[in-house]
Amino acid sequence: MLTPDEIESRRAYLASLSTGDGPLQPDAHFASVNKRRWFRTIDGVRTPRIARLRLHEQILEQWRMSKPM
Repeated sequence: MLTPDEIESRRAYLASLSTGDGPLQPDAHFASVNKRRWFRTIDGVRTPRIARLRLHEQILEQWRMSKPM
């Protein structure tokens, strides 16, 4: 398990990747929203494809099951 300092360090690192022209920006070349396999554009709006929606729900469900109330 990570210590609070390790968590903060990772949070800060991820935040740094998400600013400016970082690789985690939504408009970055490798951002998943730019992958035609996962998203399509309808009237100028990026819309997830069914396969992407299903994968996202599967990931969320697995996470929910690992965190019983």
